[in-house]
Amino acid sequence: MHMAKMSLKELIAILRMSTYDSTKFKNPLPRLKQLITQVSFAERNRLAQTIHQIWNIYFTLNESFDFAYEIGGILYYQGFSREALEYFPYSINLFGHTADVYYNRALCYYQLRGDSLFLKR
Repeated sequence: MHMAKMSLKELIAILRMSTYDSTKFKNPLPRLKQLITQVSFAERNRLAQTIHQIWNIYFTLNESFDFAYEIGGILYYQGFSREALEYFPYSINLFGHTADVYYNRALCYYQLRGDSLFLKR
């Protein structure tokens, strides 16, 4: 089956079968982004758990892929703004201050009604 037609359940299964290998996360990422707004709350929780597990065993090899930023974005679009905010500092540490990270952080703080907290960080 082609990844572009897979369901979220199938994509999560692939990530789990890969033993949560972060390098395998890049391939289904475009499809995951398509499915995020169309999935149930239970599926969103499963995806968030899978993403956290991938991050727990992730280590950087100085690659150009900003894994922390992508995780933060996916968590935000799933409605997990507080959890998304945990990943953006890692992105800043590895890739520096970028407008995309600040924009996504601002969106998270806005959703959490914490606009003033954004200014302090």
